[in-house]
Amino acid sequence: MVQWLLSLPKNIFVIVVLGVAILFIVVQDPPHTICRTQINNFKSQQTGILYKDPKIKTRVKPLINVLIENCKKYNTPGSCYGLFSRTKKLIKGFKVVSRDCRESFANLGAVKKALFGVYGLIIRIAWGDTPPVAHQDKLNWLSDIDVSLFCLIKEEILFYYGRVGLLNLEKKVFKQLPGTKSMKESRIRELSLTSENCSLYPVL
Repeated sequence: MVQWLLSLPKNIFVIVVLGVAILFIVVQDPPHTICRTQINNFKSQQTGILYKDPKIKTRVKPLINVLIENCKKYNTPGSCYGLFSRTKKLIKGFKVVSRDCRESFANLGAVKKALFGVYGLIIRIAWGDTPPVAHQDKLNWLSDIDVSLFCLIKEEILFYYGRVGLLNLEKKVFKQLPGTKSMKESRIRELSLTSENCSLYPVL
C-alpha cells in the first residue's frame, strides 16, 4: 500500500492524502445535523438527571434512577412526588426535539429507560399487592393528576416507539404484577391502569 502511494504522481498523491485526512476527520467528528444539535442540547440540559454528572462525585447514579428506586421502595404519594414532578419536566424537554428527529431521539437509551421505567412503575403502583377486585379499585392511591402523567407518558411512548413497543412493554409489566400467574392477559388489562380512559383526566 505504501509503495503504491509513493509511486503515484505528486499531484495525485496529495489529493489522495487529503481525501483520506478529510474522511478521517468526518468519521471522528461527523458534521452537526439539526437532530444532533437538538440531542446534544437535550443531553446538556439533562446532565445529572438522565445522565451522570461527572462533576458530582458523591452521586454514582443519575437522579432519575434514584427517584425511581425511592418511589418503588416506599410506594407513597410523598416518596413518588419527586419522580412524578421530574418526569413532567423531562417530557417538556422532549418537546424541543422536532418530529423529524424522532428516530434519533428514540434511540437514546436513557430516554427509553426513563419512559418505560416510570410507565411500568405507575402500573405496578396502581395494581397494588393483590389484583384489584373491580375496575374502580385499579387506581390505588394515585390521584387524577398522577393518572394524567401516566397518560402523558403513554402518549410519548406511542409517539416514539409505536403501538407494538407499548404493548410489548405492558405485557412485560403484566407478568411482574402480583397474582397474575393464572390470569388471562385480557383480564389483567381490564383491571390494570392500562385500560383507563385517558380522555377523562386533565391534560398536563
